[in-house]
Amino acid sequence: MVKPGYKKTEIGVIPEDWDAKQIRTFAKICMCKRVFSNQTSETGDIPFYKIGTFGGRPDAYISKALYAKYKEKYSFPSKGDVLISAAGTLGRTVVFDGADSYYQDSNIVWLDIDKTIMSNEYLKHYYEVIRWSASEGSTISRLYNGIIESTYVAIPPLEEQHRIAEALSDMDELIATLEKMLAKKKAIKQGVMQELLTGKRRLPGFSGKWRTNRLEELAEFPTSSISLEQTDLRYYIGTDNMISHVGGVRENELALEYNFVREYRKRDILLSNIRPYLQKIWYADKNGGCSNDVLVIRVTSNDLIVPNYLFFLLSQQSFFDEVMLSAIGTKMPRGDKSVIKKHQLYVPCDIKEQEAIVSVLSSIEKEIAYSNKKLKKAMKIKQGMMQQLLAGTIRII
Repeated sequence: MVKPGYKKTEIGVIPEDWDAKQIRTFAKICMCKRVFSNQTSETGDIPFYKIGTFGGRPDAYISKALYAKYKEKYSFPSKGDVLISAAGTLGRTVVFDGADSYYQDSNIVWLDIDKTIMSNEYLKHYYEVIRWSASEGSTISRLYNGIIESTYVAIPPLEEQHRIAEALSDMDELIATLEKMLAKKKAIKQGVMQELLTGKRRLPGFSGKWRTNRLEELAEFPTSSISLEQTDLRYYIGTDNMISHVGGVRENELALEYNFVREYRKRDILLSNIRPYLQKIWYADKNGGCSNDVLVIRVTSNDLIVPNYLFFLLSQQSFFDEVMLSAIGTKMPRGDKSVIKKHQLYVPCDIKEQEAIVSVLSSIEKEIAYSNKKLKKAMKIKQGMMQQLLAGTIRII
């Protein structure tokens, strides 16, 4: 039963004063005139965005003369129009800012909408929740014109569209600010690591010597197994639930088909040995089991190196670059364990200095974790707002 003030439509229950319309009834699909590869160059005047560079940096350009000609004679977006990818990663959007640029035909399109029915600002946000029409049970691999035109959208009164768009745009600004703060803190961490882990900058009170060791002189690579029954499946670590670029791990949600897994212990370092360029590494804060594609690195003497200090050393870009130089295979490169063992480490002889460096870097990591938590919370709030505002469950009157 539909509650008072709402009605059933092709896209579900919406407020009575909203409309559910097919896109073809209020908008025309537009695209730029086709540009052929022989009309582009690697450098030039006007950036030409293909589906692979849409929303990023261009790798092709067209001449000013061709741009002026096509812009005058054929369809071209107006400032504020929402460009959308119809191929590749479907549904990516870019709001056209009016800057001189050109876009790949049919793969990147936009809607010339009737502004008395819908605003571009509202459309931009609605694209994030839109359910594209398709034959029942079929998978959409491309947004053909027919799919776009036949898709229904929820259309509130224009004034409410503006309020919805404003509320969601405020959240976008907050998320963008939090993303910048997070990126800045990560950059600061990288800079501090490069200085402190190489001895270029010494912390106050330390002036002792540093030494060079091979990784195998400081740590072992245990391969002992443990029964699956002795582990918590949530903490099973496979390469798929390790987060790239030193992002830690996420809980395992998959059932396992085997009875034994490689054992890891608290304070071990887990390193994915598949596609090393993804930089998947984790400092274990608990005991558990892992995949055989994950190397377990365990410090052999706490008098020589602090485990967390070794983790920071192996988290550096330079380590992963070195591993990739000797990686075996091309499609799914695998690190060469014998080479990894020979990796050279520059280490303070004084354990107290190692601990002091770990303290500084751990403090920055806590700030990064806090910023990341705030960002995820903001993104979750926005997701909830979209689901409610764009369906009319909550009204902004």
